[in-house]
Amino acid sequence: AIYHLGNDHRYHAGMLEVARAHPGIIVFHDFALQDFFLGLAQARGRVEIYLEEVLACHGKRATRAAAEALERGSAPPHLALPLEFPLNCRLAREAEGIIVHSEWARARFATFAPSVPVAHINMPIKPMTVNEPTRTANSTVQIANFGLITPGKGIQRALRALASLKADHDFHYTLVGETNSFFDVHSLVREYDM
Repeated sequence: AIYHLGNDHRYHAGMLEVARAHPGIIVFHDFALQDFFLGLAQARGRVEIYLEEVLACHGKRATRAAAEALERGSAPPHLALPLEFPLNCRLAREAEGIIVHSEWARARFATFAPSVPVAHINMPIKPMTVNEPTRTANSTVQIANFGLITPGKGIQRALRALASLKADHDFHYTLVGETNSFFDVHSLVREYDM
């Protein structure tokens, strides 16, 4: 069996259950699964789904911090650190094989799931050949992030960097995707005066 797993529980929750019952090859389209497990826990009204994954992947201390934040009605602190707390190790260790789309992800999975074969297979797309248009002094550079708006996409870092450039550069930064309740992107946009 080959399972395609991404970071949005609405599309991938069924695969989680089947992959645990019938291990196979998992294609991790996203390295970090924080949003997947927290979103699934919220959708099902069972916070233990998230906390059990934190415990399995990152231990008691991280689980305690997450539980305390959730009890206060706050986002777990780990949500802002998806590369340090990716919540992917249990799935990776239970898989028969792993496929990822970058060498960066392959190296990380190989480190914490050393007994599981990991392959880096590029996305099956061909880059378009584009003739670079002639830029004029009035050209606006278009920049965008696509997909579920989550901390793991580097949006806060992009906003911070772009905020420092906005006085001298003409650009338009667009976020295309659905927001979620545990990442307040609107307050970040206001904070960086974007």
